[in-house]
Amino acid sequence: MLKTYLNTKDKGFFTYIMYKEDEDYVAVCLNLNLVEYDSDPKKLKQSIEEASLSYLKTVRKKKLSEDYLNQIPEKRFLDKLKEIEYASELINRSFNKKNPIAKNKKPSYFTLINLPYEGQRIAFQ
Repeated sequence: MLKTYLNTKDKGFFTYIMYKEDEDYVAVCLNLNLVEYDSDPKKLKQSIEEASLSYLKTVRKKKLSEDYLNQIPEKRFLDKLKEIEYASELINRSFNKKNPIAKNKKPSYFTLINLPYEGQRIAFQ
């Protein structure tokens, strides 16, 4: 589940989810309520990263409240996060049981990433 720490202007984590929806991919920075769509998941990762960094820089530059870095995600994205976490748990259980069928079915329809930021730099791992 989404961690319950508070981001500051100097340190924190951005939590992203990315998933396929119809023909496009959706990327969401849950902490900032930023949402982007693209048909190319690699471009989308780069785009949501750049948007998050720009958002962080704006909060710092304009000396805005740190509340802007700790927004409550929309319910539909929290529901998607739960779905992703549940799917990950099921897949991990299958891999732990050395299930030969599950071994060849690695998921590609979702991503969950927690990225730390300090100073000006954030990057996907």
